[in-house]
Amino acid sequence: MIRSEAHLDKIDFTLKKLLKKHETNDIKKLIKYSGILLLHTELDDDTWGFTCRHKRITSIVINQNLTHETATFVMAHELGHALLHKGVNTPFLRNVTTGTFIPRIEKEANQFALKLLLNSFENYEAMTKYQILEALSLPDEMERFIKK
Repeated sequence: MIRSEAHLDKIDFTLKKLLKKHETNDIKKLIKYSGILLLHTELDDDTWGFTCRHKRITSIVINQNLTHETATFVMAHELGHALLHKGVNTPFLRNVTTGTFIPRIEKEANQFALKLLLNSFENYEAMTKYQILEALSLPDEMERFIKK
């Protein structure tokens, strides 16, 4: 198995386990049921959110100035970090989605977020990558994280 397939298996396994355990697709409930604190605060314009862990308590901090759709994606992205990259503090910077170099953990968190959000769509397999992005109100640059 090549390395990227192993990461997708890890993402799929973690997501399937999470959804089965909590029986919901609601991102805020999944964060709460996972024992993670969710905080909304004003952050600089380039920072959409981040995950931090202090004294065994994981927190997701979201920029309160984001649109509902972007905040939902960032919550899913940061939940991916919390579950896939335990113990790593991870600022999610806006420019992460536009550069040519994407760190592995950011790529995994983006893939996790997209898979989680797509789980609530009935027939997303029939949609193009750009239809999916439009439905989620995400920029076209996120296309590279959708695996079809």
